[in-house]
Amino acid sequence: MTAPPAPLLAADAESAAVGRVRLVERLLGDPEDPGNDCGYRAVLASPGAGGETPAPLGRALRTAGLGGHFVPAALGGSLGRLDTLARTLRPVFRRDVSAGLELGAGPFRGALPVWCAGSADRRRRTADLLLDGGGIALRQGARSVREAFAPAGLRARRTAYGFELDGECAGLRAAPGTSALLLHATVGPGPGGGPTVLLADLAALPRDRLTVRPDGRVEFTACPLPAGSAVGEPGGGAELFLRTLQICGSVVASMSLGAADTCLRQAAARALVPRGRRREPSPKEASALLGGAFLDLLACDCLALVGTRAVGVVPDETSVLSAAVRCVVPVLLGDALRDLAALMGPQSLREDGPDPLFARHARTLGAVASPGAGSFIGRAAVLPQLPRLARQAWFNGPPAPDTLFDPAGDLPPFAPERVTLRAERDGLSALLGGPRDPFGRTGAEPGSPPAGLRALFRAELRSVQAHFAAVPEDHRGLPGDPRSLALADRYLLVLTAAACLGCYEAVRSRGGFWADPAWITGILRRLARRLDLPVDDASPAETGRVHDEVMRRFLTRRGFDLYETPLEG
Repeated sequence: MTAPPAPLLAADAESAAVGRVRLVERLLGDPEDPGNDCGYRAVLASPGAGGETPAPLGRALRTAGLGGHFVPAALGGSLGRLDTLARTLRPVFRRDVSAGLELGAGPFRGALPVWCAGSADRRRRTADLLLDGGGIALRQGARSVREAFAPAGLRARRTAYGFELDGECAGLRAAPGTSALLLHATVGPGPGGGPTVLLADLAALPRDRLTVRPDGRVEFTACPLPAGSAVGEPGGGAELFLRTLQICGSVVASMSLGAADTCLRQAAARALVPRGRRREPSPKEASALLGGAFLDLLACDCLALVGTRAVGVVPDETSVLSAAVRCVVPVLLGDALRDLAALMGPQSLREDGPDPLFARHARTLGAVASPGAGSFIGRAAVLPQLPRLARQAWFNGPPAPDTLFDPAGDLPPFAPERVTLRAERDGLSALLGGPRDPFGRTGAEPGSPPAGLRALFRAELRSVQAHFAAVPEDHRGLPGDPRSLALADRYLLVLTAAACLGCYEAVRSRGGFWADPAWITGILRRLARRLDLPVDDASPAETGRVHDEVMRRFLTRRGFDLYETPLEG
């Protein structure tokens, strides 16, 4: 039988992705229906972040075969494109961030080290566990190697049986159905000593050797683990942690945009039905706040799309792209939430106020997307690479392939082991113009982003390049240099602009709003202002076009994302 041509295969993959998202939306039902056990009323009645996920929501997702979404296709699951996985979980985040973390981000993060470095036997057993509806619990909130392998945490010593585990793991939340624990321990001195990732089958652990505390702490006392519990080589846990962090960071950021969609939807409803408080935002103010937040969400979606697809398209550039996601998405989401809160009113962030759903989502989303440790690790990952990239890669290589930016494009089979911790190329820099400018001299063509805006970011990258190209080879003093840190942040914003340009070129053929340069020029203006670059104000026609799109999607129940996802309700 002759294989179908590649475009048909890609179309089939996209149809399957759309079907998965629609299935989850349909099973979770209309979130605004007061009688829906998976709706907003049920979420607001639950304890909140760190509390119990509404049981009906978990049952609905098990009906959808959620466990299979975290298992690679080669092992019997449906995990192939990471951007598809993120889209599939957005409906959960749209209803409740805590549920999204527990039922979506948590199992994916727990299984990812096994897909990256586990033995064939461990991969098979982990796949069976997830396909059977089991879960993997892991420590919540560890965003750095130091936090994950804390000196006061877990210690493991080698035995004839395998390992013996002592110590305490804080923040280990075991949801109902948990079958295994992902642990980060320090193996004692000797060959293979050092940070090590362990996966422990919960049923095989002797109950008299571990104590589960109500606050989520788990204490181990001379607890035996078989030798096969080690994921990857003993002592290689730090590198494995960083590799999985740069993969899951982009995926979880993309998932969380479902909650941002709810916040924007609440604000759009608020703009349509004023409450008659002493000072309502004027129509012009409301239009600017809604449109600006929408553009920030689109910019986040573009960057997160590039970060997730990079694992399959340019795995050797993922370390830099994932750093951009972890550093920039929290900033853009924070700005969007502040704009929306200004529109909603002074009491909007109080859960006992008039907008409890907005307050709940804004608070929990703010905690997930906090710039804190995640951004610090992102900068720490990218900063040592910038002198080399400045000398060798920027404006000196082929542009990133089109498939990196296409929301509907197919990808190679999921292969996280190909991801590297060091980038040798930067295909996004070519999108800003230069000798290999893939857009050509098209700045004056209808529907093209203005050449002047692209030139601003190109000049900014040249300025960053001049600084880092002059950094000595030994990089001494680089981590503590305030100017280098500031320029690293500017570089990541430039990467964001390039990611958005690439996505614009990929989707403009859809026509309609996507072919209108209003959204890409609006995004580029907002990014340029964050860099204090000189830009003109948007025209009334451009601002009106973006605002009209916000209201069109609100009224037709479409997502505020690159996919215009149809929503229940």
